[in-house]
Amino acid sequence: MNKRVIAVGFFDGVHKGHKALMDKAVSVSKEKNIKSAVFTFKKHPDEVVFNKIVPLITTDNDRESTIKKYGNVSEVFFWDFDKTNSAIPWDTFTKDILFNRLNASHIVTGEDFKFGYKGLGNSDNLSELCKSYGIGYDAISKVLVDDTRVSSTHIRSLISSGNIENANRFLSHPYEISGTVIHGRKLGRTIGVPTINVKMPLDIARLPNGVYITLVTVDGITHKATTNIGVIPTFLDTNEVFIEANILDFAGDLYGKTVTISFFKFIRPEKKFDNIDTLKEEILKNINETRNYGGFK
Repeated sequence: MNKRVIAVGFFDGVHKGHKALMDKAVSVSKEKNIKSAVFTFKKHPDEVVFNKIVPLITTDNDRESTIKKYGNVSEVFFWDFDKTNSAIPWDTFTKDILFNRLNASHIVTGEDFKFGYKGLGNSDNLSELCKSYGIGYDAISKVLVDDTRVSSTHIRSLISSGNIENANRFLSHPYEISGTVIHGRKLGRTIGVPTINVKMPLDIARLPNGVYITLVTVDGITHKATTNIGVIPTFLDTNEVFIEANILDFAGDLYGKTVTISFFKFIRPEKKFDNIDTLKEEILKNINETRNYGGFK
């Protein structure tokens, strides 16, 4: 069986702290000329242990591709973490899963990582166990942005409050939502501003309703776009949330295509306009702001 360097954690959103773990794993794997990998969990541990709903930054469908995209690791392993598994002692888990099943040659975690039954596993005792088995180990120090520790919990809070520019500073990439382009109400085209529609994923930490400067990537090509998250109050009386992106200088049929929308800046909250002309005037203003935005990277 191939040996591996394995970064262990939950890896929701792939923030700068996660990136530090994976950078170390990739670096060691190149030195050893073996594969780099991430070991993570299908469900957030708080959901299993405390029955607490955790709205994730990245959807279940996107987590593996996001980890590989921004972490450059070769493999991603998801563990079906449940009540039964949560009772496994930390040392049993380490030896049975990481050492024996995945053939770890080196393990990387955060310095404050806790795991196993009652969270009794930590970087100190994991280091000792790895040493006794001749396996390398690194505990990565916490990563700070402006003296604030980078964490998925903090980023979720920033996203939910609409502070997307600050959230992106803690992430190693812009906040993203991926989905399939669906048929919408086709209301935008009636005022000369056609949009693509993507269903809002459930159970994620999502931005407040409003208009954002974004990039839309489809078929490997990235376009500037002005994107609205909301209920379209000028046209509809509904509580259903839509994601509508007006892709600048684009014409084509994207129905059924998978797109990724990357969010960069909040422009304004969603509001109901008195008439269509006022709405169109505001949309064109938002599009112009997107066109002139200099913060894409």
